[in-house]
Amino acid sequence: MKNKNISRIFPIYSRRFMLVDHEEHPILSMYGDDIILWANSIIDLYKKEIGMEGIKGSNKVKINYWLDDENQR
Repeated sequence: MKNKNISRIFPIYSRRFMLVDHEEHPILSMYGDDIILWANSIIDLYKKEIGMEGIKGSNKVKINYWLDDENQR
């Protein structure tokens, strides 16, 4: 995974995981093979979870998933 520049994950709670090696530390929501960008940072996660202002996804965040096939990119 390191050779493919795939970030390690750190469990936050429930289905939320932080990308440890990614510069911005985005938060993913993962359940089975359903993986989505949930928040841009831990601060955005907390704002979203306690009902503060919503977050907007960033198009700048490039995430390499460990199940991605290099031919599909």
